[in-house]
Amino acid sequence: MKQNLRDVNPTEVIFKPEASAEPLFCTLLPDELHLCSLPRENRALCAYGILKLVFFCENPHTFFSVSETEDEISMLMSKEALAFFPDDAMTVSELWRPIQRFKKTSYTEIGVISALSAPISRANVPILYASTFLSAYIFVQQKNTSVAVLCLESQKFRVQEKTKEGEMISPRASSPQVPRTKTGSSSSKNFSREDEGI
Repeated sequence: MKQNLRDVNPTEVIFKPEASAEPLFCTLLPDELHLCSLPRENRALCAYGILKLVFFCENPHTFFSVSETEDEISMLMSKEALAFFPDDAMTVSELWRPIQRFKKTSYTEIGVISALSAPISRANVPILYASTFLSAYIFVQQKNTSVAVLCLESQKFRVQEKTKEGEMISPRASSPQVPRTKTGSSSSKNFSREDEGI
């Protein structure tokens, strides 16, 4: 019998990731990223930098993400990439670290962002998130990286860290315990170039 959407109570709808006996793997990427807000009237000033990062980046593994709304253009870029943009053209945030949940068809996974973000938000750590064709990402402030890793490992995630040389190691999480304060999380939608599942 087909269920009418009007009869569904939204508070009873719970999205869960695929049930699996295997741990869910995710990767702490080495990138140190700034969240930048570019006013639309400054687009011409920053055209060179955007084209450079999208089409002529010398390091194809560098994370770069850009999204556009009617009010602004937001970008996630490395601190080195800021050199391609004029001073005072953008508002620049503190550093963020990306954590990648890779799966070849991640857009078919149900609840992956919720599964990643819920344990971190319970520790009162703000996050951003982005999804691509191949991957799902969350971003945590660099100062909260160790806490975020501990939060994920306290669930069923196995976190590995990718070095700038491409090696996979265990993350250097040093926080003695995970805070238990509950709160909501901040979020942002982005379209990312890094779809290689590295």
